[in-house]
Amino acid sequence: MKTNYHVYNQSFLTPLLQGFSKSGANINTTASKSLIKKIDFEREGAYIPMSILYEFLINLSEDHDVNNLANEFYMQMNFNELGEYGEFISQCNDMLTVILDGIRYESIFQTNTRMNLEVKGPMTRFSQMHIDPNSKGREFAEDIAFIMALKGFKMVLGKDWNPKILHVPRTSVNWIDRLIDVRKVNITYSNPYYAWDFDSKWLYSKNHTTSKDVAAPLISNSTTSERIIKILDSFKTGYFPTLVDFSDFFNVSQRTVVRSLQQEGLKYSALLERSLFKKSLEMINDESISINEISDSIGYANAQNFIRAFKKWTNTTPNEYRKLLIA
Repeated sequence: MKTNYHVYNQSFLTPLLQGFSKSGANINTTASKSLIKKIDFEREGAYIPMSILYEFLINLSEDHDVNNLANEFYMQMNFNELGEYGEFISQCNDMLTVILDGIRYESIFQTNTRMNLEVKGPMTRFSQMHIDPNSKGREFAEDIAFIMALKGFKMVLGKDWNPKILHVPRTSVNWIDRLIDVRKVNITYSNPYYAWDFDSKWLYSKNHTTSKDVAAPLISNSTTSERIIKILDSFKTGYFPTLVDFSDFFNVSQRTVVRSLQQEGLKYSALLERSLFKKSLEMINDESISINEISDSIGYANAQNFIRAFKKWTNTTPNEYRKLLIA
């Protein structure tokens, strides 16, 4: 069964939040309206279910009366600050490699996009397609993905670079003239997705922003279990989504989620237990947190139940494990 369970890397949302916060907006008030408030943004590589992201972007726009979020993202975003994906892409040697590696590792950024590069002699087309159902939230995400691609081009080709033709999936985009010189670009509207036409010679332009070698990020997020694990690990300690929650996140029935996992030979309870174990190990390294507090934080009814579970995971009790760490 092909999964349509889409997730979004939180590091790409951070520039948007920083921009609004600097302008005096109360991000916490907007976040309090949805489950995004439960996401641990301090955790490197945290992921957000796409449905939660869309809800948050819509609330952010309505709360602060902003029709376009992409411009704020553009002002704040730098590739080398966007987690392992952004740091790796910013170190690619030339424009062609930036694009090809961007396509190769796109699932690390968000799983609902399909990018493509077509070289047709002297002209080249780069396109970005979102494959989930259209919605207002998706439109905001499309615009942000467009901004990210524009930043990638200008990172290598210079801030004054413009494509020859820009294909836009809207009837109009009244903010785009802040980002490109519309006098030099032919803009076509009402297209299925964003696409760029430009001279193929630009593909071989050197990236002069490179300063160090960065290891390629691990490709993941391809299976249902990987995406569920990423989401479980990304929520703050004390909140653990249920199967009902994942059914809502992915807009499918609980039975569909169960069947997807069964095809991998897995159960949701096993993935949840794995996440509980991981979070308990993180906390047990901190001696200031008592065993009772750890038990409460990961949702056990009492400390004895947690101790029994921990012993099953490690063949030792939490206190004994902590003593071994200290030793």
